Amino acid sequence: LRLLRAERGLPDVPARLAQSRQRLDDIGERLPRALVSLLAARRQSITALRVPHPREGILARRAAVQALSLRLSAAWGRQRDARAAAPALARLSPAPVQALIRQKRAVLEGFSARLESASYQSVLARGFALVRDAEGHAVTAAARVAPGQALRLTFADGDVRAQAEGAAPRRKGPAPEQGSLL
Repeated sequence: LRLLRAERGLPDVPARLAQSRQRLDDIGERLPRALVSLLAARRQSITALRVPHPREGILARRAAVQALSLRLSAAWGRQRDARAAAPALARLSPAPVQALIRQKRAVLEGFSARLESASYQSVLARGFALVRDAEGHAVTAAARVAPGQALRLTFADGDVRAQAEGAAPRRKGPAPEQGSLL
């Protein structure tokens, strides 16, 4: 009884052997057909890769070069016609135009420097101040400032609020007339 139970756990060797033989026979029968179809497929792929005769390649490239030559000659003709139709100024050398541009640029830089030197910011940068009243109007004379008046002083680096102190300045009378030296 124990032997029968142990035999049940073992594989069926004759059945497995018969199954392996059947698979081997089946593959053996299909092998010649597979070889024939493989050769046919390879033959078909080789015929698709037809190598042209060298003369055919030379002729094709010669035709491409001739087509490019025709395009080039047409382009040269169009360029020549466009150049002939261009205004006379366009055919001149660019050197005089560039010299004129340099000259005008130098004049413009000179004007720019003069404008910068006359600007009030450059005057402020030299140490002067701009005095304005509370409304923002420039105060150009000390006689226009009343004691206690609010002022705004503008320097090159910013604004400062200030208040006038002291008495109103006296106005100068007319200068004494100089007598004759003769």
